[in-house]
Amino acid sequence: MPGQLRSTPTNSNAKKRRLLYTVNEAAAQLSMGRTKFYGLITSNTIPSIVLGGRRVVAHEDLVAYVDGLRAEAGPYEGAAPWLASSA
Repeated sequence: MPGQLRSTPTNSNAKKRRLLYTVNEAAAQLSMGRTKFYGLITSNTIPSIVLGGRRVVAHEDLVAYVDGLRAEAGPYEGAAPWLASSA
């Protein structure tokens, strides 16, 4: 009805994560600038696709990039107990 406010949907469909991000959005997700992010795309470190005239990056590829960084870094002193290796 006119004049009534619509309530925001609260079902689980409204809270699904996005599948694709623009370059600006993906760079923001990784807390880096556009230029640095384009460098990662150019070096094929992070894959991207052109969709409808704009370059986009899949959520899974961002996660894989971060996982790779964490694997490279390895364990470190002072790590959270659940991250430390049991030796």
